[in-house]
Amino acid sequence: MRWISRCCGSWKCILGRDRWSSLSLEKGIDQVLRAGQSVVHQSFRPARTLVGHARRVVQRATGLRSAHHPPCPLHMCAIGGVMESEERPSTRLSTARSRELGEELRRVRHRARMSSAFVAEALGWSLGKLSKLETGSRGTSPWEIGTLLGRCGADKPTRDRILAIASEVDAGNFLRRHEPWSDTLTAVSLHEHAARTVTTYEPLVVPSLAQTEDYAYALTNDRDLTEARMTRQDTMRRPGGPETVIYIHEAALRVVVGDAKVMRDQMLRLTLMCGWSRISPRIIPMSAPSHAHLRHSATLLTFSSPVKPLAYAETESATVFHDDPAAISAYEAKMRQLERVVLSPAHSRDVFARWADAYDRDHRSAPEAKRGSA
Repeated sequence: MRWISRCCGSWKCILGRDRWSSLSLEKGIDQVLRAGQSVVHQSFRPARTLVGHARRVVQRATGLRSAHHPPCPLHMCAIGGVMESEERPSTRLSTARSRELGEELRRVRHRARMSSAFVAEALGWSLGKLSKLETGSRGTSPWEIGTLLGRCGADKPTRDRILAIASEVDAGNFLRRHEPWSDTLTAVSLHEHAARTVTTYEPLVVPSLAQTEDYAYALTNDRDLTEARMTRQDTMRRPGGPETVIYIHEAALRVVVGDAKVMRDQMLRLTLMCGWSRISPRIIPMSAPSHAHLRHSATLLTFSSPVKPLAYAETESATVFHDDPAAISAYEAKMRQLERVVLSPAHSRDVFARWADAYDRDHRSAPEAKRGSA
């Protein structure tokens, strides 16, 4: 490879002044690294080939074997701040962030209509490496992820978003911005689909997973977002979907979204849902004692072993995700407290039905009121 030869001349000049200088060695390796990146970007040459050439150049220029000097930087890739061997990547337990990153990469490849075998061969990767990367069970360097995105023709906003995820430290907590709802976030749809159980709570509105289409549109005023929310619900109701418990504070039943007709249909929907399998809407009554756990919305998802639980909470402009054990414990304590004050399924159904009757009366009387005022 001619780029190796071009590097050797300048590298030997550096080593000639101070043959055993570790600083000189780093400078020489850095030249090999920069030249190698250019070649890989143009031809997608396998990283292992570059590692081998770089190692041989080190040994020829210094007379040192690998046991006597630090490993070549080409041989190492950063994953969440931890250095991992490129030649011997370890399979690891996935995290919420690594699964999100893998799903983003998989979607990019699918949009490009490229098979996993084609992309792996083009990048000089094994099929297993690409598969594990897309499922979140292994990582790689941001540079390799950038090469993958370039090969699939991702646009700049997509590249920037995914590379930002890849560069994050996997600390068990991460934040994703949205405008203004979380329904289109990859981390939400991916983990709801994979969940074994879902427990969610809303204090002032009907939770997204139980809303009618009219209620969702009256709340968001966005047709695309409403469609995304209905798709989420279809996923939850599919055969084999998760066991879902939906806690709704009674205050949310009093807040009129849209008009009386929208609210009547929403209450009827909740009444019917009380008879569905695997989905249980439950009411926290106004008479429930005040508690800090009633203040904020929250969602807790569990998965089949060995995947750790995931919790998230939505704000006006972002959703915060947690799979850190300490944070999960706090969410579990919240859900246990809600379970202690919630009404039974039968009692919840009766309350939903009474509110449906009340809103139906309001809806029927509205036209008569309008005619009387006219």
